[in-house]
Amino acid sequence: YGLSDSFALRGSLAGGPLAGPDGLVPGGTASVGLSYVFDVLRYVPRLTLAGGARVGLSRKISPHVELALDLDILLSRTYSVGPFVRISTFGIGEGSLVSAGLRGTYRWGYF
Repeated sequence: YGLSDSFALRGSLAGGPLAGPDGLVPGGTASVGLSYVFDVLRYVPRLTLAGGARVGLSRKISPHVELALDLDILLSRTYSVGPFVRISTFGIGEGSLVSAGLRGTYRWGYF
């Protein structure tokens, strides 16, 4: 959600296998944060700081903080694709998670 030309409110959901003491376990995160857009051209670098919750196989919910760097490659006013790198920390002594990948975005309403 655009707050200004440079700042936006963003939400994120992620899930997948996480390393645990007994091997890989399913887990996921949900977060909401503030994004800063460096420039609005065809290639749009974005830095996001977010906070949210993490849940694992034990169904224990714990807070997490996420720092993300994304690159939006605008295909149209509605669609974009691009790579991302995210670092999530789960609290003191809980460890961190680095994730990277490709994502697609669909925008509705005013861009």
